[in-house]
Amino acid sequence: MTRKHIIYFFISVCLIITTISTPLSANSHIQLQDGIESYIDFNIEYFEDTADKPLTVDQVRKEKFQTISNAFTFGYNTNNFWFRMTVSNDSNKAKEIFLELTEAIHKHIDLYIISSETTLIHERNGLSIPIKERHVKVSNPTFSLQFEAGEKKKLYIKLSSTNGVFGAIHLKTPQKFHATNQLKEKLYIFYFGAIITMGLYNLFIFFFLREKIYLYYVSYVFVSIIWSANYKGILFPYTTMETYHILQITIPLFLILFIRFSQAVLETKKYFFKSHKILNIFLGILIFSLLWILIDIHSGLYFINIIATPLLPFLLFIAFWALYKGHSIAKIYLLAISIYLISMIILSLLVLGVIPYNLFFSNAPIIGSFFEIILLSLLLAYRINLLREEKILTQEKLLSHKASEGVRLAKMVDDKTRELSTLNDQLGIELDGKKTLYQELNHRVKNNLLMILALIKLQISRTTHPETKKRTPRNTK
Repeated sequence: MTRKHIIYFFISVCLIITTISTPLSANSHIQLQDGIESYIDFNIEYFEDTADKPLTVDQVRKEKFQTISNAFTFGYNTNNFWFRMTVSNDSNKAKEIFLELTEAIHKHIDLYIISSETTLIHERNGLSIPIKERHVKVSNPTFSLQFEAGEKKKLYIKLSSTNGVFGAIHLKTPQKFHATNQLKEKLYIFYFGAIITMGLYNLFIFFFLREKIYLYYVSYVFVSIIWSANYKGILFPYTTMETYHILQITIPLFLILFIRFSQAVLETKKYFFKSHKILNIFLGILIFSLLWILIDIHSGLYFINIIATPLLPFLLFIAFWALYKGHSIAKIYLLAISIYLISMIILSLLVLGVIPYNLFFSNAPIIGSFFEIILLSLLLAYRINLLREEKILTQEKLLSHKASEGVRLAKMVDDKTRELSTLNDQLGIELDGKKTLYQELNHRVKNNLLMILALIKLQISRTTHPETKKRTPRNTK
């Protein structure tokens, strides 16, 4: 680990610590005034209903409330939480104000409006109420409050959730509320458009290269899109509460896909075999938790957050180790996993109720995943360049080897040619000698044959003319 990386990590942690607290006003009575479009920083009273049988609003009114910030977090808790606040219109004209809960994850939200001791209005919202049945048809639970000039109302909000109890209560004018929603829609369009584009681009590369690493990345991107859209309530207008809960399986799914992507890109099986086996154990646990969520979403999600606590730092450790070992891709991966780690730790701590709620912490996984997905896409592009450079280097080595081998073969051919030429000359000399010997031998054989033929003729002559033989001595004498 280099000094640069240590400093980077230290600064990131410091930024988290320094942004945890948010300033509060000390008043749970909100006074609506002209010129003020939103009230997002105030105190509110709360009461946790721990009774076996849920209390009614009349019973809760007699209970003792505690004062907290309007931004609240109680971790994983299945109890009902009651919030109480007073809102008054101190102007001389009627006003409409929207009461908004910033998170769409709450299952049941009941609003009780008391404008006098006898007048009680009850409205319902939350995941259990389809958007088409709500008075304000948006994903985040929102109520429209009407105030006459000088009117004061006491509000009781009953809230329960299976995905963690955290969020904030804001009051906004209709103009401010709609402007904020339009801005969020534009940001979501940009966010989802950008990461969908990157996903499709790498899907095209997968069809071209047929490497599993691109399939892991593309699957991870699209599962992250589904989770983000579900987490922020974007899908809720098109789904039911049951579907919303079923889609929570995207949490262990994108962790599973991220592990597989990390194993492929860092080549853990080849270079970090023990770490590879540990990651396989995490994969088995996450597959088990996926089934657990389908059985019991509340305890299943709690278990996922516990598992993510050691998993993400372990991936960070592998990234540092790969960088130390000289793995080129580890530089970009380390930056991506650092952003991912920080954002997911923030979310886990928020959901577990360890850190206070604010909009930055709530959207940290969305922001973190955006930069992480971009960096991972750049990593894959960089990986292609590395493979291309390795291919070029291999080709150059092959060409160099081929050239040196050609020189060696040419020298070998020359040496063999000279040897063959020498042998050919020697063979020619031997053949010439043998040719001369053959000619001499042939000449001798021919002479011998002629002599033999002459002797044969003589013998025949003597045989056929015996008188010649008798006269011969006389002639001799």
